[in-house]
Amino acid sequence: MLKGADYTAFSRFEYSDKEAPTYLQTVYGIDEIGDDPSLNIGKIIGEDIKFADSTRSPGIQIADLLASGVRRVLRQNFKDNRQAAVLLGSLMPQRETGVPPVHLLGFSQKQQHIDDEVTALSRVMEVYSRPMFVQK
Repeated sequence: MLKGADYTAFSRFEYSDKEAPTYLQTVYGIDEIGDDPSLNIGKIIGEDIKFADSTRSPGIQIADLLASGVRRVLRQNFKDNRQAAVLLGSLMPQRETGVPPVHLLGFSQKQQHIDDEVTALSRVMEVYSRPMFVQK
């Protein structure tokens, strides 16, 4: 869970102390992280969720294309990664000045180094992103 985020809408998906799984500790040796409650992902997925067919939804097609494009840029899988980062960045809204449109998260307890080229490509997307609100 992200620090400072409001997860009250997820309270119905929280494990009780007796239900909480222990596999992270037993299988991976990862201690419980923080004081946040554990969420039952199976319960979240099992709820009445509908996955829209992207062939019928232009918005979902756009989100899919952006997500796969960002993934390919960060993995440096384009012939010209910088140009791809410029083009993708120009399609992204920027919430506030100085807040990057793409946030990188790691799921390891070990500190991970982000490759200098990935950092540079992320900054290119930030520079070319457009403000969500036009300032007068």
